[in-house]
Amino acid sequence: MARDWPDTLIEAVCNLLKERRLEQGLSIYRVSQACGVSQQAISYYEKHNRRPTLECLVKVSKALGLKPSELLALAEKRVGEPVERPGSGRNAAS
Repeated sequence: MARDWPDTLIEAVCNLLKERRLEQGLSIYRVSQACGVSQQAISYYEKHNRRPTLECLVKVSKALGLKPSELLALAEKRVGEPVERPGSGRNAAS
């Protein structure tokens, strides 16, 4: 079964957080201290064991020097545009 686009986008966001952290040579501990999100939560995001809330996403991305909008744009660029299935659009009949 194909995964939904939002799931793929969230996975890309979490991958980018980890990549950015590693590029900067930061430990999970350092990022945790900088943003106030627990080490365990950050580890779970990076391993795709948990989805970050919007609040945590904002905090972690800022600690890594990214605006949340930049992070989402980068993730969207990686996964591409969503493919709308018939009947799933905004104008689909209820």
